Amino acid sequence: MDRVTLSDEIISRMDAAGLSNTQRRIGSCLIQGMTNAEISATLNYRISWVRECVTEMLSKTGATNRTQLALYLTGHMVMDDE
Repeated sequence: MDRVTLSDEIISRMDAAGLSNTQRRIGSCLIQGMTNAEISATLNYRISWVRECVTEMLSKTGATNRTQLALYLTGHMVMDDE
């Protein structure tokens, strides 16, 4: 995986959502459009762990799917409670 530099805005949104360091790494891959299998292979995590983390990230952000989560993290979508 190419190293991605996250903008201050993305880092701030991850902070606001209370994402763990693991979830931040997964989120970085997710906003690049990677599938769970690709994230698993890239970060050397079990695919079940990636799925669990993505589900928790959806819950923390209020997103209902991966696309909404990626849009939220990149600042292209605001959730209702913001």
